[in-house]
Amino acid sequence: MDRAIAAQTTQEMLNALLCDTMPPQGRWSDEQYLWLTDRSRHLIEFTDGCVEQLPMPTVLHQIVLQYLNRAFDAWLAPLGGLVLFAGLRVRIRDGKFREPDLAALLDRADARNQDRFWLGADLALERLAAA
Repeated sequence: MDRAIAAQTTQEMLNALLCDTMPPQGRWSDEQYLWLTDRSRHLIEFTDGCVEQLPMPTVLHQIVLQYLNRAFDAWLAPLGGLVLFAGLRVRIRDGKFREPDLAALLDRADARNQDRFWLGADLALERLAAA
């Protein structure tokens, strides 16, 4: 690509182009959500066409999560189970994905254990937002 042509496109122009090509809030599909989260470092959940960027966790939140993750892992791993922490997408149903703080399967060979996202969980833990 000719650098002179590329230099004519400002960041603001690129942002506007990208915003114009993405669906409006409320009209996203499951696949568009997955495309976005495959390319993002943000925690993003999805419900019926709407995307929601989650706040970054605090240090205290991470300390509690680490404790719970270790406890559940110590209990489930010897039984053949699996517990994973935030960043894992879990499809609740068509049109709804969550990134719970912890998600667990009693059997790591469970068919819901998919690489791109889980198709459910036996247990999901989520910190409630402060009121």
